[in-house]
Amino acid sequence: MSSLFRLSALYWVLLSALLSAGNFQAGIVRAQDPGTAGGPYGDLFTPQPSGRSFLARFYRENAESVVYITGINVEPSQKSTDEFFIPPKGTKNENTVGTGFILHGSGYAVTNAHAVTRTLLPEVELKDGTSCPAEVAALIPSEDLALLRFTPPKTLSPVKIEPNPEVAVGDSIITIGCPHGLKYTLGYGIISARDRSTVVTDIPGLVLRGLLQTDAPINPGSSGGPWFNPAGNVVGMTVSKRGDSDNISFGISLETIHYQFPQMLHRAVRQ
Repeated sequence: MSSLFRLSALYWVLLSALLSAGNFQAGIVRAQDPGTAGGPYGDLFTPQPSGRSFLARFYRENAESVVYITGINVEPSQKSTDEFFIPPKGTKNENTVGTGFILHGSGYAVTNAHAVTRTLLPEVELKDGTSCPAEVAALIPSEDLALLRFTPPKTLSPVKIEPNPEVAVGDSIITIGCPHGLKYTLGYGIISARDRSTVVTDIPGLVLRGLLQTDAPINPGSSGGPWFNPAGNVVGMTVSKRGDSDNISFGISLETIHYQFPQMLHRAVRQ
C-alpha cells in the first residue's frame, strides 16, 4: 500500500471523526467528566486515595502525550526576538528547543509555526527518551500552527480533546512543557483573560487575535506546549509571554486548533 494511500485514508478517517463525532475515534478520546477530578475542576493539591496529589496523578496520565522538539536553526547568526523558542546564541547550527503535543498515535504532533519555520532536521523526543526524525508536514503561519509528522516505534497516546470546551476567566489550567530545555516540566495557573492579541515577531507582520491569557509560568522553550484543563482536555497551546512579565502569557485556543486541523491534515496528505 502506498504511503499516499495510507495518508489519504488517515485523512478521511480523522476528518470524518472530527466533523461527525467531535473527537478523533482513531485515538483522541473524551476525557472523564471533570467532576471525577475532585469537583468541577478538581482540587489540584488535595491528596487522592493513593496519597498522591491530583497534580501528580494528572502528570502521570498526560505527560506521555507531550513531545520535546529539537532541531538546527538555519538563520544567520543573530539574536531572535522570540521569547518562547530558544534561539541559537551567536552561531548557526546550534540546537533549538520547543514543545508540542500528539494529535494522533501514528505520529502527528502539533506545535507553533514560529518554532519550526527556521528549523533544519527537526526531531521529536518522546517521554521515554526515544528520538524520532520528523518533518514539517503542514504550516499555517497565519495562525502560528504547524503539524509535524514522524514514525514512532509504537502507537502513541494522543491528547484528549473535548470540542468547544467551556473556558472561562478563572478556570484552572495545567501546562506541561520544556522550558529552557528542561523536559516535561509541570506548571499550573488560571485563565486570567480572553480575547487578547499579540505580535509574533518571528513571523513578520503576524498579529494573533482571540488568544487566551494565563498567569501560569511560561519560559523560553515552552512554545507549542499544551494547556490542559483538570479534566485532561486540551484547551490551548502556548504562544508567547508579554515582554518581561512573569505572569502574563498567551495561548492559542483549542477552538482555533480544532478549526484548522482538517486544513493542516489535508496539506500533509498532499505532500
